[in-house]
Amino acid sequence: MAYMEKDKLDALCQKLENTCEENHLSYKLVTRDPIGIVIRPDMTMEGQITMLDNPTGYNGKDSSLTIFFSDAGVDEE
Repeated sequence: MAYMEKDKLDALCQKLENTCEENHLSYKLVTRDPIGIVIRPDMTMEGQITMLDNPTGYNGKDSSLTIFFSDAGVDEE
């Protein structure tokens, strides 16, 4: 049973990584309680250059989206 859960987690992490890569974002897993994910703009040189080519808007270097997973559901900060 634990192997099935690990496989599901690995698949979800790969999907998150691919989505972030496609949208020039980076993510970090928060492993303290509560578990969460922090998503930020890709601040590498390549990420910054591709952001300049994207006319949809500007992402500040300090912008982020933090999502915490709690027992009662998902909380955003």
